Amino acid sequence: MEHLIGQLTCRLVDFFGTDARRIEHALLVLHHSLNLCREQTNIDRDIIIAAALLHDVAIRPAEAAHGYNTGKLQEIYGPDEAEKILHAMAFP
Repeated sequence: MEHLIGQLTCRLVDFFGTDARRIEHALLVLHHSLNLCREQTNIDRDIIIAAALLHDVAIRPAEAAHGYNTGKLQEIYGPDEAEKILHAMAFP
């Protein structure tokens, strides 16, 4: 689990660059997600970790393409961006 968190966090930092606010937000979401996981037994923690850290990766491409981001744009751009990151690290 820690290895996955480290790998994804490094990729997230590479993705967002100097945007510390978005990186910190993703890490806070991860923290809360892992706290919730402690109470559960039948969950895939790797999926929870990936979802927590990558939930906002559509913001950057949405802003680059449109000058702003919305929930709908995140739905459009998010899956492709998350897939690129996960594929690059051979996430199953």
